[in-house]
Amino acid sequence: MNSAEKDFIVAYLRGTQRRFKPGAAEGTLKIVEYGLRNAVSTADIAYLLATSWHETAQWMQPIREGCSRTGPAGTDKQARAAVQAAINKGLIKKNYLIPTAGVYHYGRGLVQITWADNYGKFEAMTGLPLKAQPDLALQWDASLTILYRGCLDGMFTGKKLSQYYLKNPLKSQYASARAVVNGDVRKNGNLIAGEAMIWYSYLQQHRIALEASYGYEEGLNE
Repeated sequence: MNSAEKDFIVAYLRGTQRRFKPGAAEGTLKIVEYGLRNAVSTADIAYLLATSWHETAQWMQPIREGCSRTGPAGTDKQARAAVQAAINKGLIKKNYLIPTAGVYHYGRGLVQITWADNYGKFEAMTGLPLKAQPDLALQWDASLTILYRGCLDGMFTGKKLSQYYLKNPLKSQYASARAVVNGDVRKNGNLIAGEAMIWYSYLQQHRIALEASYGYEEGLNE
């Protein structure tokens, strides 16, 4: 962790009076660096950090669905048991746990991809055999690409982040942007929006130093 990264993480933790789960600081920086490297706006990086914070139960690393307690250490067996329990309780209405060719397509990654067809969609985009080997979505390179391309290009629901805000987002706009990933806007939109506004504030303060530390100081969006 370089000095600019440390300053960013320390400022966030002190300002929010939080503690990171193991590996979450490193995961946060991977998400940020990917965005900076690809000239993604501060507003978008902030929202994708907040989305990852929500989707990974604050682990900020690719995880399996239902493994909020164990994080990246969660197993296939644990994930399938958790998803099946949610189905049994009626929390999941459509059963995507039915295997396709012996493969279970429950959620994986920084954003939880579900259903075989969706894995196939991202397979075409990444060039990885995600449909046959969905655990590849747990790899950092794949998971970051899916997170960013999925939200920026509208690959999850057909809606893009650019439809909801521009450079200076309002909390209400961030809340509505939840529709880019999931239809649970009423349930989780404001929660994720609040987190996004926090990340946005700290990224605004530290972006220039972070860009310089990565050697990306020229030509990147603010």
